[in-house]
This record gives sequence, structure tokens and C-alpha cells, in this order.
Amino acid sequence: MKNKVILLLILLLLVCSCKKNDSLSRVKMQSGDHIILQKENLYGTWSLINIFIYDKDISIHSYSKEGTVTFDNNYMNICIENKCNKLPYLVENNNIKIENDGNFPSNDISVFLQEFNEPQLLLSYSINELKYTYVYKFKN
Repeated sequence: MKNKVILLLILLLLVCSCKKNDSLSRVKMQSGDHIILQKENLYGTWSLINIFIYDKDISIHSYSKEGTVTFDNNYMNICIENKCNKLPYLVENNNIKIENDGNFPSNDISVFLQEFNEPQLLLSYSINELKYTYVYKFKN
């Protein structure tokens, strides 16, 4: 009986001593016929790999810049070359809708998420018939 009480106390100490983790974790999208993007698929920090500019689906320019985009439950923080915009966002129909204060060129961003060994995120928006696509890889 004494051993059972000791074992129970040890078990309770182990369970109660677990540290609560309040951070948000990204949830991988599952393959299927009808995939709907959710905020949980974006959570975390993504590193910018490349930027492409298209004119009528023809790539006219590509370049690299240092940058990240970080998603949490309410905000996306876009940083390119140490210039950051923290914007409230919603996910609707595989698009990101942002409340723009005029510091970002568009209120509607198309999202394409590829779940490979190293997930890739493509964020696109159009300005004056040109399409800008930012390619990110998942950082953490």
C-alpha cells in the first residue's frame, strides 16, 4: 500500500510539473480533394527565398531580399530588409484579407501552401496588372 501511495505521488508530481506551453504551433495541411487554408496552417515564422514579378503569367523579373513573415492568431508581421508591417489578418477562401493602413500595397493576398519536406508558402498580390509573388520556406 505504501508503494502505491508513493507511486501515485510521483505520478502526480510529474504530471503537475509539466510546463504549460502557450505558443501557437503550425498545423500541416492534409492532402485531399478540397483543401481549405486555415490560420493554423500559417502559424510561425517563414523566411523569404525569392520574389517574382509576372506580367500576364510571364516572369519578367526575380530577385532575392532578406525577409520574413510571421503569423500568430491575429497578426501577420511582414519584414523585408528591416522594414516591418504588423497587420491584422483573416483567412478567407485561401486568401489573406488584411486591414491595411496604407503601408502595404494590397488588402487581398493569394496564398498557396506546399507541404513538402520543407514547406513553402507563396504569397501573391497584383498591382497595375503586375503580379508579385513572394516565396517563403518554413523557419520554425
